Amino acid sequence: MKVVIINNEMNINGTIFCRLNLGFPDPKQKGCSERLRIILRYGDEEYYSSGNTGHFENELLEIQKNLPASVYLKLCLICQFAGYHPLGNGLFGCMFCFRKVKSEYINMKSKDEYFPLFNHAICNMQETHLCDEYELRKPKTGYIDDVIIS
Repeated sequence: MKVVIINNEMNINGTIFCRLNLGFPDPKQKGCSERLRIILRYGDEEYYSSGNTGHFENELLEIQKNLPASVYLKLCLICQFAGYHPLGNGLFGCMFCFRKVKSEYINMKSKDEYFPLFNHAICNMQETHLCDEYELRKPKTGYIDDVIIS
């Protein structure tokens, strides 16, 4: 899938390749085993995730952490106005977009403020989605403490 990377405030086109293995039931775990590995290519650069987590969120964040300090993935997962439900998420496409209530979302400080915002959220956004209202996530904003961008 095509993605955009921000490198020193310039947009660069890149491509994410995914390898997903849905294995047979694993007797040591509940359910089937899932292995997901992501490769990001842009320019002459390639970045690989370890493939240890089975979730797009963790694999993409692993790649983000390995990118140079001035380079960011420009996608819903890294957007200021997107987040997961506090009760958890699935493999892919489980994000909520709060762009309709931006101010409330980035200024919330508790779960009491968080849950009512779901009435205004756009549901089931894909981690790799990119809309015109994307803004790079800022550390220490909102109720959910994020470790994505430091």
